[in-house]
Amino acid sequence: MSWLFDRLGTLAGADQLQIVVDCTPDARVTHLLTEAAALPATRVALPTTPAPPTRELGEALFVASDSDTAAFSDLTDTDVGVAIGGHAPGAHVTVSDLEDLVSLLTTLLTMRSYAKELSY
Repeated sequence: MSWLFDRLGTLAGADQLQIVVDCTPDARVTHLLTEAAALPATRVALPTTPAPPTRELGEALFVASDSDTAAFSDLTDTDVGVAIGGHAPGAHVTVSDLEDLVSLLTTLLTMRSYAKELSY
């Protein structure tokens, strides 16, 4: 858990962050993604985005998916890939359900809101 917390802290302080979540629709996740989109230097790619998200230069990624294992193929050592409900090659972490994803997103967004607040 310490490794994951450290990694979330790194993402929270990243100059640019993209959050990509592709999972079963859930109001809690949608709410968190809406909050994330309002944070400075944070981009959110929703499953309804017409084209697959691309990484901008210097951008860190938080990717979560419950079905698309290809979503984890381009992750680096500074990114976090979360497989929801099962193992996926390339994912850094596997969580059992959306409850765990909501906890991870809440932690990341709380940390990022403080990190970005302090950078002004």
